Formats: sequence, C-alpha cells, structure tokens
Amino acid sequence: MLTLSDVIASGVVPAAVAAVTWWLVRWLRGARDDAAAALPWTIAATAGYLAAEIALRARSMNPAALREAVSELTAPHDAVDWLPAAAVAAMVAGIVIAATNLGRARLAGWAAAVALAAALPWRLLAGSRYLPSQELRDAGFATDAWSLPWAVGVVGAVAAAIVATWIAWQWAPADHLPRLRSALAVVTAVGAAALAGLSGSFSYALSIGAVAASLGGCVAAAWFSRPRTGPGG
Repeated sequence: MLTLSDVIASGVVPAAVAAVTWWLVRWLRGARDDAAAALPWTIAATAGYLAAEIALRARSMNPAALREAVSELTAPHDAVDWLPAAAVAAMVAGIVIAATNLGRARLAGWAAAVALAAALPWRLLAGSRYLPSQELRDAGFATDAWSLPWAVGVVGAVAAAIVATWIAWQWAPADHLPRLRSALAVVTAVGAAALAGLSGSFSYALSIGAVAASLGGCVAAAWFSRPRTGPGG
C-alpha cells in the first residue's frame, strides 16, 4: 500500500532535486540551445532519480540511514539495487551523445548505449532461474533454465528493442513540439510505473515512479523558461 513516505521519497524528492538541477545545469551552460541542449534534461532526470533511490532506502534524514542507503547503491546485490548504477551508465552515454557532434566522437556514445542495452538485461537475469549458476545446473535445480543460444537470442531481442526505441525517440527533432515531447516522456514513465505496480512489483513501481517524478520536475522547470528543446533519449 502506498504510504506518505513513499509519495515523498519517490515523488516529492526526485521532482524537487530534478527541477533545481535542471536550472543549475542550464545556468552553468548559459542557457544555450546548441548541440548539447539535452544535457539539462539528462543530468537533472538522473540526479532526481538517484536522490529518490536514496530516499526510498533511508526513509529519514538521519545521517546514518543516508550513509547506509548510499552504501547499498555503491555495492548492489539485488536486481533492484543495480538500477541506479544502470541509470548513471545511461546518463554518461546520453551526455556523450548530446555533447558531441556528428562523427566519430558521437559513435562512442552510441557504442556505449548499445553495450549497456545488452549488458543490463543479462546482468539482471544472471543467477535467476533463467540464467542460473553452473552449480545449480549441476545440482539439477535449473530444469527450466534457458540454453545459452536461447538466452543470447532473448537478451539480443531485448537489447534490439531498447536500441530501436531509443533511435525512434532520437529521430524526432528535440526542437519539434518540445512541450508535447516532454509531456509524453512523463506520461510514458507514469504508465510504466502503473504497469509495474499492477504486476505486483511494488519496488519497481516506486523506482519507475521516481523517474516519472524526476521528468516532471524537469518539465516544471523547463516550461517556465520556454525552452526550444525537449528531453533527449
């Protein structure tokens, strides 16, 4: 059941952090609308999301609780703990893509994005019933485990879908209907959070909800300044 602390940690905190970060990055960049116009969105949305993950784990402003929350994120064990690290990796790839012009330098960002799209689902599935350890296989507990070719095919298909979605989003110019573009990003994240919650994954629903709130904070900050670009991929 959703509590007030859940709303604050996954909603209020990421929205506030993202809005402040968006304005700060934009101010440091001099409010330029150039090839790196997506940087405020990328950095602010990630900052808000990371703040929410810390708040969801700490549930208080106690320094000891905050340190424990940060330690969980820096030494992930469960699948849900790997999401913040993945968000940082995606942010780095997004910054490289947004900050570089067309050419060889830009290929480095896309190469990192493709590698992340393949490595993340593999890492999240590793050790599960689908990709168990060899010890479990030898003990006979992994009777429904995937074979290596099938696992490569599944992860490859997931990675291809992620990359295709990213390319489709990047294909549309960021300066075309920027307010509609930013609103669609929030609506998509809200829908994903609702889907996760309805499937029974409450922790994932809160994490995805934090992404939606972070994007919402960016939207609130951006709309007041009438930007000529919307969020990037």
